[in-house]
Amino acid sequence: EKIFSEVVACQHCPLVNMDAVANFERHCTDVKGTVLHLTKQEMAQGISGALNAAQERQKNKPSVPPVVVVLTGGRKGLDPSYITCLLQNSSVSCIVYNSCCTLSLVRDMEHFMGGEFGFSIDGFASFDFFPGTKYRASLIRLVRRPKTLVIPVGPAGAGKSTMASELERNTPKNTVQWWQRDEVFASLRNQGVGMNKTKHIVHEQLLSFLDTRENGDRSVQVVDSTNSSAEARALYVQKGKPDLTILVELKPQGQDDEEVLELLMERTKGRLGDGKSSHPAFPNTADEQRVKHVNILKGIQYPSAVATAAAVEDPITVGGGKGRRTALLVYNPGDSARLASLPFMIFLEFSTSCELRQMLKRSIQV
Repeated sequence: EKIFSEVVACQHCPLVNMDAVANFERHCTDVKGTVLHLTKQEMAQGISGALNAAQERQKNKPSVPPVVVVLTGGRKGLDPSYITCLLQNSSVSCIVYNSCCTLSLVRDMEHFMGGEFGFSIDGFASFDFFPGTKYRASLIRLVRRPKTLVIPVGPAGAGKSTMASELERNTPKNTVQWWQRDEVFASLRNQGVGMNKTKHIVHEQLLSFLDTRENGDRSVQVVDSTNSSAEARALYVQKGKPDLTILVELKPQGQDDEEVLELLMERTKGRLGDGKSSHPAFPNTADEQRVKHVNILKGIQYPSAVATAAAVEDPITVGGGKGRRTALLVYNPGDSARLASLPFMIFLEFSTSCELRQMLKRSIQV
């Protein structure tokens, strides 16, 4: 049975190229084969041209086959231009990466997994084929990162903006798109826009943000707001059409409402008039902050309360239609040690397969 519609082989080593030509002549009688002998610097342009030509030959078939790339990083890793070429070619749906050097593997994975067109790790295996040396054989299967929408839910001072900031800072450039409701709100109000019109514009800008993905764009969108309404969150998902929705529940814990209120007041005291950290859209007097906190807490519909009726095998998965997944991460803002791991947990959700993710979580005991 024929597995591949076409095969394109490219190598820079002359001996490997001779082997490829011999193998193609012997085994590729029923499959169109293309053999390229290029330098590392020529690979990006050469592979791009060969892939485009192959896809042109396949376009009239009932279903256009996906492109699977099998490559070897080597001790020095791949040329950055080659990685960029594969990232920007939307037809490349899977990459099998063979590595013998951990240093070049890490460098290349950061490039493959970053940016708006990045990949996620769908499978990983490592073998000690070189005992007594610093080299180790590894195989990584990469698939396109799911289009991801991160929706933090929690009151002021719970750590939503800190979470988004850390996620953006610790991922490669252009991986995360961070929309900040308070910044937009304050900007409009400072321009003299009325309250009702400001709320309307903020809402429209948020929906526009969710609807701005271009073809192939798989960046991680973060909606930084209280996001208290379950109905509004459902609208965001409907508008953004993500493959993966990550609901981050930041619910303060306390013996009673007053203890929770005092915790939040402590966390937002820096926003007071004489505090060190200003906030664009939050009161700067203690009395006004207290009233604001009380009103916010009354209106929050936490995801865990909405999803309690869902019986699921995976405790972090609370729903999702065909080809879509919804993950729920629940954190107590008062547990600062565990809260520090939140950006990494979000990263794992959109960058690794379920099996690998669970293994990593067990190993770091989060």
